[in-house]
Amino acid sequence: MIVTINTYTVRVAGARIKPVRCARCQQDYYYETVRTAKGSSATVYGIGAKSAEQSAANEAHAGLPYELYYAVDPVPCPKCGTLQPDVEEKFKKARRLPIPGMPPALVAEQPAPAMGAAIPIRLKTAVPQKADVENGQLTVQEHRMYFPAACCMCGVPAELPFKMPRSKAYENGMRACPKCLEDLGRRYKRRSFEGALLGLGLGGLVGFLFSLVPDAGGGAWVAGGVLGVIAGGFLALLLPDRLEPKYCTWIDRSRGIVQYRFASQAYMQELAKAATVCLNAGPVLQHLYV
Repeated sequence: MIVTINTYTVRVAGARIKPVRCARCQQDYYYETVRTAKGSSATVYGIGAKSAEQSAANEAHAGLPYELYYAVDPVPCPKCGTLQPDVEEKFKKARRLPIPGMPPALVAEQPAPAMGAAIPIRLKTAVPQKADVENGQLTVQEHRMYFPAACCMCGVPAELPFKMPRSKAYENGMRACPKCLEDLGRRYKRRSFEGALLGLGLGGLVGFLFSLVPDAGGGAWVAGGVLGVIAGGFLALLLPDRLEPKYCTWIDRSRGIVQYRFASQAYMQELAKAATVCLNAGPVLQHLYV
């Protein structure tokens, strides 16, 4: 008996303005911490799918205030550069501080109120920021980013949403031109065919080696054929994704920190410009105060 279990996962993101008073120079500053929360639920044979999806969403939304309340990011004082003692203790094992992708420090456009008072309505980035491409990679916070209207693979103007052949379109605004999407689809088909041939070849080799065993009979070739079909199907699915470069890699999913890497250096520079604009724009998300 085969039991089919469907799992529903919902992720939600929120932001909170965190007030800080520097332990060294007493400078009051703020930063916008971003967190995501996940909720999951499962059904058997798809029974109660809507209820399961709603349950996953409720779990995610219930966990988000908790994540934001206890969230701490290593944002140094914009005046003296000091990382606060409680934060430094938590991140003392970090190889690099500040960690790439962290939010910038914010200050009030008017004189900052006493700590414990209401958060100022207008905040601005304390120190001008600049996002840089390092070793062909750009590390940013996904929510503090927008994508230019250009193909992420060749850099020409484009409006079509970018998607991998076996997945949905990216919801973050990445775009691609028709030619690059067509080339990507052809690469996937060719690699799937090559994976299937490789699997069948391996199965044939196994069958041949088994046939050399005395009294193996025709069963060795049957076993090799079955193995070849299984290996061919597996490699046909696996090989295209393994050989295609990783355009975006999660560095810290809970904070929304992602690393982008594209072959077009012109496009990478445009991404860096867009990230710089967002870093200097102050708070960027609708805030959830808890």
